[in-house]
Amino acid sequence: MGVDNAWKFLSKKGINGDVIRDPLEVLSRQEAQPPIRVDIVGAFYSNLKHHFLSCDPEDTDQLTKASQSFLDGIVTILAKDRSILYLDGKPTVEREYAYTQRISSLLKKQQALESELRDYIEYPTGPHLDKLVKMIRDVFVFTEDMKEALLITAKRMGWNVVRADGEAEAMIGKAGGIVLSQDSDMLFYPGVDTVIKQVGKEQFRVFNKPSLLAKLQLTSNAFTALGILAANDYGPGLFGRGSLVSNDCNIYDTVLGIQRTSNPDLSVKDVVVAYTNKMNEDAKKPVFFECFSKPYRVFVLQEEELLPPYYDIRSRYLYSTFYFMQKLDTI
Repeated sequence: MGVDNAWKFLSKKGINGDVIRDPLEVLSRQEAQPPIRVDIVGAFYSNLKHHFLSCDPEDTDQLTKASQSFLDGIVTILAKDRSILYLDGKPTVEREYAYTQRISSLLKKQQALESELRDYIEYPTGPHLDKLVKMIRDVFVFTEDMKEALLITAKRMGWNVVRADGEAEAMIGKAGGIVLSQDSDMLFYPGVDTVIKQVGKEQFRVFNKPSLLAKLQLTSNAFTALGILAANDYGPGLFGRGSLVSNDCNIYDTVLGIQRTSNPDLSVKDVVVAYTNKMNEDAKKPVFFECFSKPYRVFVLQEEELLPPYYDIRSRYLYSTFYFMQKLDTI
């Protein structure tokens, strides 16, 4: 999900990024020639789905071939010696909100898919089949087995690749610099100065943090606070109204007002506390900084705590897309 409606918010503010055809163009503008840090899932989720959709999670050969095919595709836009690939590790306490939301959504989609499969057995048609394939794609999960196969294959093929202990985003955010990802979260890490977002085949948009901040008239700390206060992968925002494009809860205007009437050197925490104080003037129940402690830990401190295995027992009832593809083939 990222920060709720962040890309739409920036577009409404006239910030759409510079269009380029090759991510390496960004490096040519840098004197120090830093690497591009690639959030594999955040940057290439659709590609991963395409290559791994029909893989048996227990078939090592299939997973290896899918990994090779995926990596052969991204080498056309990334240089191995100028990129670092990042994979997610274990689920974290901080991101538990997004995980549980995702599992709930997948279970609902899976239930609808199973119902559709039963209907298809009775009334098989071409359009019905197309609908089923789309529904199967919608329940795809990039599993632990797939991550491990991709990690091993990427290393064997000469890529610089690391797997984080927790979230790849947090590890990338801590390193900072230039990031390739479609996840808007990456914009709000203080150390990240450039985000490259793929928007089409051989088309990318580059979001330069200093230019973005100047356009929004925000300090880096105030902008990070904006990402913390909005709905994100770590919580729904204040009273569940955390969209950056919401009409009834304009977080940006409030943060901008705080910055203009306060010390310009406010820390991220200072801005968040000032925001909660302002909300307390009108709120029927008190609001505290602790309401935003999880996104603060991730965006500012880059600290994470790992969840125990099967933190949500419902995950045991999720089937692989391979299972559904096999089921469809037997009809």
